[in-house]
Amino acid sequence: MSGSPSSASDCVSSPSVSPSSPARFRSCSSSAVLDSIGAGYLDANLRSLAVGGRLVLIGLMQGAKGEINLAALLTRRLSVIGSTLRAKPPAEKAAIVAGLRAQFGDAIDAGRLRPVVHAAFPLARVEEAHALMQSSEHFGKIALEVG
Repeated sequence: MSGSPSSASDCVSSPSVSPSSPARFRSCSSSAVLDSIGAGYLDANLRSLAVGGRLVLIGLMQGAKGEINLAALLTRRLSVIGSTLRAKPPAEKAAIVAGLRAQFGDAIDAGRLRPVVHAAFPLARVEEAHALMQSSEHFGKIALEVG
């Protein structure tokens, strides 16, 4: 994708900035942003897009209502797309997974593409993991270790 940073970390500022703050993003020119947060990061995500960029909303963890500068959408030719897997039939979900494996399977298998894990907790500390999740003071997944 033209104008994309070399990795997602190219658009993230130093760890001294709160992970829950949209201010953690540096100025960058991303061709696409995949957002599960919603209103809380809307402005920062739109500002991070390159001309012709796409913001794809897949979740609303920090709100469903936000304000958009429509002039920026027009002048920078930005697109905002909403999608969810919940309402899709199983066959469509399977096709999405197959497409993902076809495009990114080698990178996943080689460990070049992997999720960001903020913390892992043994199941006995589930309350602590839940408190961290509710605080929004994390960047990445919070995992529970079972077994």
